[in-house]
Amino acid sequence: MVRVFVALRVRTSPNSALFVDKLLLMLQSVKRARAVDPTDPQLHVCVVRLLRKFQEQKASLSAPLKTVLEEQVAILFDGLPLQALNERFIDDHADSLGSIYAGARVMVSLDPKSKEAALSLICNFGGQMAISDMQLCIDIYEAMKKGEFGDCKEQMAEFQARCHTLYPLATAFAPPVSPCANHVISAAPEPEPEFEHDDL
Repeated sequence: MVRVFVALRVRTSPNSALFVDKLLLMLQSVKRARAVDPTDPQLHVCVVRLLRKFQEQKASLSAPLKTVLEEQVAILFDGLPLQALNERFIDDHADSLGSIYAGARVMVSLDPKSKEAALSLICNFGGQMAISDMQLCIDIYEAMKKGEFGDCKEQMAEFQARCHTLYPLATAFAPPVSPCANHVISAAPEPEPEFEHDDL
C-alpha cells in the first residue's frame, strides 16, 4: 500500500521554483498512489491537502503551470468542490471505519464548525470493526481525548466501551480503575485464644 504524506511549507513563495517543484511532486505522488489503491483513507486526506494548497495559491502561479494543474485536477477529481469530494468519499466507503475517520478529519479541516457532525459519523459507524482495526480505534480514541472533535466526553466513553468489548486486552480501552481498588483492606485474623490445660 502506498502512503503519501504531503508536506508543503506555507512560507514557501508560490513563485519560487521550490514551491512549483513541490506542487508538481505532490501531484505525481497522488497520481501514482491512486493507481495503486484509490480507496486508501490516508490518500484521501492528502488529496484534499493538495487541492486546498492549489486553490489557495493558484492565483499566484504562472499561467502555463496553472493551466496544467487545473487540467490534471479536473481529470483526477472530476472538478468537484472539496466538500462535495469529501462527501462522495464518505458515501462510497461508508462500511470502512478508516475511511469514515479520514472523512471526519477532512470535514473538520474544511469547516471547524462541523466537529459535531464529524464526531457523529464516527460514533454512528454501523460497519464491522475488525481485530485488525485496533490501532485505528486507538488513534480515533486519542483524537477524541485531544479534543479534535470538540467536547465529547459522553461519546468518548461510549466509544471506549465499544472498543473494550472488541479488544478486551487492549489497555488503551480498559475501564477506569476505582481508587478504592488499589487499596484493598484486609483485616488481620484475630489470634486464637490460648487455653490452659491442667495436668491430669
